Formats: sequence, C-alpha cells, structure tokens
Amino acid sequence: RWVVYKGRRICLADIITRPRHSLVKMSFEHYMPHIESNWNLSKLSSAKHRNHEVNADGFGIGWYDREVDDEPCIFSSVNPAEHNRNLQRLASKIHSPLIFAHVRAASPGSPVVETNCHPFQFGKFMFMHNGGVANFSKIKRQLLARLSLKSYSVIQGTTDSEHAAALFIDCLPGQNMHGDYSVEQIKEALRQTIAVLVYLSNEVEDAEKAAGTSTGTYTHDQNHHVASSLNFAVSDGKVVVATRFRDHPEEHPPSLYICKATDIRLHDKEVVIDSCTGDADKTAAVIIGSEPLTYDEKCWKLIPRNSIVSVSEDNEVKIENLQVEVCPVARRAFKVWKKRAIESDVVGQPLIQSANDIASPPDLKRPKLEETSPDITTQPHKLDFSQTSQSSH
Repeated sequence: RWVVYKGRRICLADIITRPRHSLVKMSFEHYMPHIESNWNLSKLSSAKHRNHEVNADGFGIGWYDREVDDEPCIFSSVNPAEHNRNLQRLASKIHSPLIFAHVRAASPGSPVVETNCHPFQFGKFMFMHNGGVANFSKIKRQLLARLSLKSYSVIQGTTDSEHAAALFIDCLPGQNMHGDYSVEQIKEALRQTIAVLVYLSNEVEDAEKAAGTSTGTYTHDQNHHVASSLNFAVSDGKVVVATRFRDHPEEHPPSLYICKATDIRLHDKEVVIDSCTGDADKTAAVIIGSEPLTYDEKCWKLIPRNSIVSVSEDNEVKIENLQVEVCPVARRAFKVWKKRAIESDVVGQPLIQSANDIASPPDLKRPKLEETSPDITTQPHKLDFSQTSQSSH
C-alpha cells in the first residue's frame, strides 16, 4: 500500500502515523469504500486478492526539501512499520510539501531487504509501486540488457518495481534522471513504461503457448494473459503522476483513492481533512493513496480503473483514461534500444531479432482494452468532488 501527499508543508506523521486510518494502519487493516459495498462477491474476492491483507515486509518514506536540494531523502527499513520506533520519531519531526510513503508485501521468493523497499530514487525522481509485473522473472534478463548504463547502474535490489522505475527513466526524453520535464512528458514516459512491460510480458507468453511450453495460469479463458497490476507513483519534486492500471478486460487493479483538500489540520490530536466541495474551492493539498486516510467517505473518490492521475505544481488535478497502445509504443522503444545497443556495442541477445520484427511484429492476440473493458472510455475521467456518493468501478 502507498500514499502520496502534495501541498503545503506538513508533518510526515500527519500522513503516516496520526490519521485514524494512517498508512501504518493500512499495513494490517483495510478500508476500501465504493469497492466493498458495490461489487458482487466474485469481484470482491478478486479485489481482495490484489489488496494484500498484511503488508509487513518493510516500509519506506521519502520526502523533498527543495530549500536544501532537488533530490529526495528516503528512509527505509525491513521492520514492520507498526513497530518501528525510528519511524515514529522521524515522522513526528520532519516536515515536507511532498511525501511518498509505502508499506511492502513482498512477492513470493522476493528477498526482504532494504534495497527492495520502496520508494526508489533515481536522481531527482522518486518511484513506488503497488501490484506486480506479470512474468517478470522471464522478461528481466531482456529488460536489463536494454536499459541504459546510467539507469542500470542505479538498480540495487531485485524487485520488478525498481526495474520498472529504471525503464521509466529510459522512457523520458534524453533519459536524464536529473533533468527538468513537464508533467505531460512524465505522463507519457509512464504510459510508455506500462506499454513496454505489458508487451514484453504478453510476448513471452505467446512464445511459450506457440511452443507448447507455457507454465502460466490463464484467467477466465486461454485467450487472456496473466495480467500485470501497475499502480505506479512518480515525482520529480514538483509534480506527481500516478496510475491505477491492470491489463485485463474484466479484473480490477488494486484500489486507489484521491482527496482534494482545502486544509489538513490537527484537532484534539486527530488529523482532520477539509475536502474540496466544488471546483471553486482552492486546492491546498492533494492526497493519493491505496486507501483513504480517514473514514469520511465524502472526502475520498475511488480513481477509475485504467486511469492516469497528474498533479501539477499548483495542485491542479487531472484524471484521464490510460489507453495503452501496446504495439506502436513498444516498437518505438525497441527502435531506441536497438540503436543504443548498436552504437554502444552492448553485448546481449536483442529483444527484436530483425528489422522486420520491429516493422511488423506478430499479432499477439491480446485483449484490446479500449474495446472490451466497460470502464474505459475515450474521454478524460471527471470526478465530481461535490458529491457525497460514488458509483462502482
């Protein structure tokens, strides 16, 4: 589970430890309004499967202080957040206008070590993830072979999430982890990251199915791939971009909520969030989290599935449909990688064997999300923050 805060400077504890449903509490107790009350039993069961009940395999907090420098400071530990005294001490003293916080549920077989704790730092960027990249162990070698040397050298752990972060950096124009980018450039880089990960995962499954060597578990029918859940969050210290995404026509990603607030304050030692009630209200802060921090449902809106959320420097929020054109975007990325490999004499098996493969890739027969998913439209998502109820997603 993770939480992002952007707004006026506040104490880290106001997000991490003090709220009634703080990130620390999310690590062992869940609250998912608009999901639990509206979904049928089968959908609710699958949603709970992707929202881990216990997240005790470490934690991390990251924050920016641009009066010092442009890079974030990150503190992480493999201890459960609930029992970490240093987290309690630091969170009660540190203030920041932009905070990332994450509690981890390790994937089966993934080492519980500090280098695998989110958020991950790449230069001035912070990156964290809730979910999983399908078939990661099968695509990891190819992915590593085509990363730029700069991004590759930053990777310290073994998680799919950190490798996705490195891929994101390479999808930025100029691959500069210290560069200045617009919010639109960051959104496009994150979209391309998702497109490449989905393409690679589906490609390896198609190859195995064609050869009769597949060991994957297919959902619903043999035409549906094992899906990736890609709830990403990234920031350069100025803007925030996040996604709620799962590449399946029916299954939902892990939960993700947003709150636009006019103020966050302490009242009788309890955090109170005054939410925006209309477009005219001044947005002083934006909170995006796997679950709400308070039990006031009217403050929190469930982000629609397969969406990308951006928060500008002045806290303007946009929630848009995330349409991933897998093949065209992936082909562009492969062209870049192939050119880089030739110019730098990278040793390794090319992702694409020939120019014909780049120009005319095989029909992977994957689900076309924009056509088959009932929750995807061609129009930007518009959440009504003036309403007190939320339809199901």
